Amino acid sequence: MRDISLTPNSIEVEDVYLRLDQDLAQFFSYLDSKVGKGQYTVFLSADHGGAHSVGFLEEHKISTGFFGEGMEKGINQKLKDKFGVDKLINAVDNYQIYFDRKLLKDNKIELNDVRDFTIKELEKDPTVLYAVSVDEVQEATIPEPIKQRIINGINRQRSGDIQLISHDSMLPPYSKTGTTHSVWNSYDSHIPLIFMGWGIQHGESNKPYFMTDIAPTVSSLLKIQFPSGNVGNPITEAIGK
Repeated sequence: MRDISLTPNSIEVEDVYLRLDQDLAQFFSYLDSKVGKGQYTVFLSADHGGAHSVGFLEEHKISTGFFGEGMEKGINQKLKDKFGVDKLINAVDNYQIYFDRKLLKDNKIELNDVRDFTIKELEKDPTVLYAVSVDEVQEATIPEPIKQRIINGINRQRSGDIQLISHDSMLPPYSKTGTTHSVWNSYDSHIPLIFMGWGIQHGESNKPYFMTDIAPTVSSLLKIQFPSGNVGNPITEAIGK
């Protein structure tokens, strides 16, 4: 199922958060009565943000549009014209392009040739900011933090052959009735992180932190070993260490 929701500025989303605030107030009151005020620790975050809807952006005269609409069909036709084989791309999904490896092998077509040709064609698309082979990201002329985020998202057993980066405020075609997420931009990647209660210092910070920092922060607070797969760092401003 696609993760599609209303625009972040909609009345319906405002209502959702007003109700969430009431639910949290009831929950904290329950914990105060059962556990004791100041005797428990709470952390709240999210897994992603969300883009404004195309309609909202157009209304405010911000450049926008739909990214990837008809891309698979269009590039496949160009590949067929070039290499004489149809449907060499078997999927364009999650901002990645997957080539049909069996079809390439059966027709004695080199993956690098198809990939290089496809990237050159994608670079002509005004909605595409970057198109890069997942095997050559490290050497690509792509700025940080985009490059590192591409690398962090690559799984050699599951990732596609080409990574796509759209221009800002471009949404995929399936989000025509709302919005979605999945890009590197701050409207998707900037999320709240709140700690409160036992062991937490009062204050706030605008420094960059990550969801992976939650586990080591809680571990440090409890003076226990970090999880075996830990890649984050304790948020010392939260726990005063």
